[in-house]
Amino acid sequence: MDKKENISLNFNYQVAVDSKNGMVVGQYLTQNATDSKELFEMLHEIKIQIGINPKVLVADNGYMDDNVIKYAYDNNIRLIIPDRNESSKNKSKNREKPYHKVNFTYDWKTDSFICPMGKYLNYKNNRKLNGELMRVYTTNKCKTCPVKNQCTKSRVREIFEPANDLRWKMKADYKSPEGKIYYKKRANLNEAHFGLLRNARNFQKLNRNGMKNAEKELTLAHNIQKIHEKLNATLI
Repeated sequence: MDKKENISLNFNYQVAVDSKNGMVVGQYLTQNATDSKELFEMLHEIKIQIGINPKVLVADNGYMDDNVIKYAYDNNIRLIIPDRNESSKNKSKNREKPYHKVNFTYDWKTDSFICPMGKYLNYKNNRKLNGELMRVYTTNKCKTCPVKNQCTKSRVREIFEPANDLRWKMKADYKSPEGKIYYKKRANLNEAHFGLLRNARNFQKLNRNGMKNAEKELTLAHNIQKIHEKLNATLI
């Protein structure tokens, strides 16, 4: 079923665009409904197409996967991906809840979270949650807090974060000044590419049968246009 709730044969289009020239450097179609296992395949596709790994790869939270994170850092690829908490900040329904986790600020210097009332939730211990090892942050100030009942129904408020060193490295990369610049570029690359296909080129459906033929249909015209733009810029 597609986004318009029509039942039909659909593909999940995966695409990587380089930030310098706006050209498609990796793309393929899949019938997987979600993106969570696609980033490893995309890294493989990029290396086939351009012969090297990218220095920096930007993606949204839907591509988060611990195996890919390890592969990326093992191969000196800097990942700029927001964690679940950062991604949730963009949802207005969460911002409207004053004591939602997204409204707790992480302090790198003290390795603690600061609640909306200004109290620090310090690291306490590691604990397994749904089979995943998590870092637990809490405070002893909840008992006297005037908004405790709005914040938590438990005895104290706890914040859980994955106890994975590489995830913390990725979190730091995303929050860094360079990471913020990289992530802002994403909207002008991949998202703009999809918008260009749908609107400027009125591309609403595939005409060729089979994944490989359809992939050529999606990308060939885009890259030719980008080459044409570069040639014209050189001649002027």
